[in-house]
Amino acid sequence: MNTDLLGDAITNVENWPYRREILEIKELAEGFKHRHRLQPLPDDCYQPRHRPNSIRRVEPGNRADENPFVGYLVTQPQVAQYIQAFEELLRWLSSKDMLGLM
Repeated sequence: MNTDLLGDAITNVENWPYRREILEIKELAEGFKHRHRLQPLPDDCYQPRHRPNSIRRVEPGNRADENPFVGYLVTQPQVAQYIQAFEELLRWLSSKDMLGLM
């Protein structure tokens, strides 16, 4: 993080409300944008420092070694949960004075 911009507002992202859902949203967005609706590639496709990018948070039961290219199936209740998670994240960021920095 840029300490010049954030100063005392630096906080650990482990404390984000609904952190898992936010990471799922990130995975979905990256999958649609960069991998044509595919889940993360198997970990052996990444350099060691980028292996955490291979962690599946959406449909984690689809093992990468068995099904490396699996499309996403997102239900309406999941979408509602993701919207709520993002709203909570925005509230949290606002409470930490972290939204007006851009």
